[in-house]
Amino acid sequence: MTSPMRQAIARHMTYSKQNIPHYYLMRRAEMSGATNFREEWNAGRAKEETVSVNDLVVKAVTLALEAHPAFNAYYQDNELRPQGDINIGVAIALPDGRKGEQILLVTDAADAKRADLVSWAQNHGVSELAIPRSILVVPALPLLGTGKTDYCAIQKMAESAP
Repeated sequence: MTSPMRQAIARHMTYSKQNIPHYYLMRRAEMSGATNFREEWNAGRAKEETVSVNDLVVKAVTLALEAHPAFNAYYQDNELRPQGDINIGVAIALPDGRKGEQILLVTDAADAKRADLVSWAQNHGVSELAIPRSILVVPALPLLGTGKTDYCAIQKMAESAP
């Protein structure tokens, strides 16, 4: 059975897709170099040390944002507003005896505040169920030797968070 939280998230995702304009841009990318690197890197390594295509894309986006900071921005009140930091976050679902599960956001964004997320959700018609119950700010997300996000370490951090 699907948890009430996941049902609420599904409802709000459906609402946003139906009622908020979306723009899609599709381009082909030459990925043979990345694919070859990935195959060579992953050969003979334990699964937790392997690199996924997603890992390479996240790394490429981070490097691109560092090289072209004008793209690290958001649009609000008819104005393009630049971001000072490039932040990566991971949402973890933790068991919750009352509600089935809760969402915890683990991020390196030092100024991340749940109240800001709740305010945004209220202003955009998003249920508070879709907002992480708490935020764990860390100096940096733990990485494996490969540079891949260490989800097991993040899960342990989340489980031991107050």
